[in-house]
Amino acid sequence: MTVSTGGDWALRDLVVNQHISQLDISSDSARFGPLSRVGVQAQLNDVRLGSGKATVDSTHVQVTVPTQSIAGAIQATAPSVSVSSVTTDPGSGTITAAVGSGGIGLLTLHPVLKDGKASLAVDGLTVFGHSVPTSRLGMKDGDLGTASGAQTYPLGLKASVADVQPDGLHITLTGGPSTLPGA
Repeated sequence: MTVSTGGDWALRDLVVNQHISQLDISSDSARFGPLSRVGVQAQLNDVRLGSGKATVDSTHVQVTVPTQSIAGAIQATAPSVSVSSVTTDPGSGTITAAVGSGGIGLLTLHPVLKDGKASLAVDGLTVFGHSVPTSRLGMKDGDLGTASGAQTYPLGLKASVADVQPDGLHITLTGGPSTLPGA
């Protein structure tokens, strides 16, 4: 994890004013629920300490979920199903996982934003070239759940963008004024 401030005077501002104008936090190995090795770049703006609580005026977070992390999450969700590869198609906005022995099945997913949360939904599953209805997979509306594995995001963050890119799923989270937990 890397933490940096938005200016040369951050230590002085922290000591004198109990204020940091910008706090940048990044990690290439964050873990969210079943997702591991997730990249996170967070920017907290106007962080204020004191009065028994710490607050932040706004937050912007970029999350990158690589294809290997998606494969691991599918494997964790269905331990008896092997995942041989995961590929993305940015043009169609889909993610395809080769599942089963030798990749005999193709599970196609797409990102969904609902109620400020990002999730993956099943577009379809084909086994030996034949479609399997998503209702037979035991998932309501084909929903695999929130991409981060969390019921709520911290700091009042809401997912505003979920985009399929060549390296995986990119999620943008934004938040307004909030209290920093545990500060």
